[in-house]
Amino acid sequence: MDGQQPADIPPELQQLIHLNRTYHVLICQECHKVVEPGAFVEHLRVQHQTSLRDRERVQQFISTFSWNYTFQTVQLPPDGSRPQSVIPVVDGLQCRTFPFKTSNRKGIKVHRNKEHGQQRVGNDKLFRKVRLQS
Repeated sequence: MDGQQPADIPPELQQLIHLNRTYHVLICQECHKVVEPGAFVEHLRVQHQTSLRDRERVQQFISTFSWNYTFQTVQLPPDGSRPQSVIPVVDGLQCRTFPFKTSNRKGIKVHRNKEHGQQRVGNDKLFRKVRLQS
């Protein structure tokens, strides 16, 4: 990530995109999820059936966006920090031995089976309840 700051979101796109400058991410205003820049237009098409005109405007804005991230590289807020605006706080689970966190039940099972090789162990033995921003 370079030090260049992206332009402000144009007023006509503010109902679609939120820019979190602290963590250098784009957030969908409709579902309040962080979306990778390269996937934002497709996200709007598939998840929200956004008009072609609006998607073209979003694509034009994102083409000038200098921050590139994926879900593997995005900087996360430290544990215990204040919630980020726009992103909802949800119930989740954290692995007791790995830094793995999720609010997705399938993700819990995949982690438990893959990393711990334990298919018949209760979630409470491997995970603890936490609050997450989704």
